[in-house]
Amino acid sequence: MNNSDLRNKIEQVGKEIIEEKGYLSSIDVLLKLEYLSEKDYENWRFGKIEYLEKVCGVNLKKLSTINKSIKEISKEWNLKKSWTAYNKFGKE
Repeated sequence: MNNSDLRNKIEQVGKEIIEEKGYLSSIDVLLKLEYLSEKDYENWRFGKIEYLEKVCGVNLKKLSTINKSIKEISKEWNLKKSWTAYNKFGKE
């Protein structure tokens, strides 16, 4: 999938995510695009995986392109930025 097709796909899934959840996040986009599995996401949240890039189904360049596209689309749609902390699940 080239970058133009990828951006169109991100716009499509972005609209679906916003309708469903009311906000847009990179994690949700990666899950919806199936570049990140639900199991790998949960393993990351439980601390079994150090960083998400390790288990994503695309290389770092593509991940960077995805995040850049999300940022551009969010700006076009006048979405507000917010910082999100992803805390580990379970007890340590």
